[in-house]
Amino acid sequence: MNQPIKDIIDLFEIEGQPESIEHIGMGHIHQTFSVGMEREQHSGYILQRFNRYVFPDYEGVMQNTIMVTTHLASISAYTPEYRIAHPVATRSGSYYITEQNGTTWRLFHRIKPGISFDTVPDESVAYEAGNLYGRFLTGLSDLPVNAVKEVIPGFHSVNLRYEQLMDAVRANAVGRLSEVTTEVDIAERYIDRMRIIPREQLTGKIPVRVTHNDTKLNNILFDEHNRAVAVVDLDTVMPGLSLFDFGDLVRTAANAGTEDEINASFSLPLYEAIKTGYLEGTKTCLTPEETTLLPLGPPYMAYIMAIRFLADYLNGDLYYAIHTPYQNLHRCRAQFNLMLSMLQSGITRAYF
Repeated sequence: MNQPIKDIIDLFEIEGQPESIEHIGMGHIHQTFSVGMEREQHSGYILQRFNRYVFPDYEGVMQNTIMVTTHLASISAYTPEYRIAHPVATRSGSYYITEQNGTTWRLFHRIKPGISFDTVPDESVAYEAGNLYGRFLTGLSDLPVNAVKEVIPGFHSVNLRYEQLMDAVRANAVGRLSEVTTEVDIAERYIDRMRIIPREQLTGKIPVRVTHNDTKLNNILFDEHNRAVAVVDLDTVMPGLSLFDFGDLVRTAANAGTEDEINASFSLPLYEAIKTGYLEGTKTCLTPEETTLLPLGPPYMAYIMAIRFLADYLNGDLYYAIHTPYQNLHRCRAQFNLMLSMLQSGITRAYF
């Protein structure tokens, strides 16, 4: 067993003694470990080394997490069906540990079996994912927006992300601009279409809500019957738009490939399954205007991610974890291909 990590775990109010520690996942942001316990009936814990470069306001992140998990646990219509990964307090009463070198750790109760998918196996899983994220949004609909901290300002702002890309283009910090002229051209050609959502928001047609903001497919846990049982990774829960949550789920779940596969393509049947589930999960929550504008979310989020990956590649891969030298460039190309496939499918025909 990794003794330094075990020493960190022992600083939390855990039940029993750890038996195993296993590094899991290929996440872009945090390092994650599964902690097995000696008692077989104990579900164990999830330990994370927190990325403070991405989330400098880690105190705000944990405040939001505690508020949201507590709020959802209080809703009788939510908790009997769905499970919540509650954070574990430390022995000093906090919810995170910061070492002298600045490394920050937090611990969550593990949800078993905790099955996740990087790609959708069938339409029923797509429906389940859409429905649970919809219910998650509905469950937070009575939580005041101003009670939740905006831990990453402008997180899904296309204007901010486009400005950051142009800054990266002008700086050309690591000399990669000549490799990505085609991608920069696509970003420039489609930016006006992507500004429809912020314009509609300014008119008041799209209300700001407490949203998840990182609704990837693999942030939902399923049981052994492929039923969605839990929404996890609440770091980005903050004020946002329902279109962003719906769009990011479609981006990751209605994709015939993975986020890194350059030949990404949009699956209309999976999209329809997600949309059906999401609309059922939000039937008491969304306004008619939001429902009408939902199809704008998927290409918007694919575009946002493409230009974020592109900017990070131009800046020298400072933000997203990479496992191969060109991974952020491949991610960018995959997202642009996915966006174009969405636009060609006709789901946004009424707007573009």
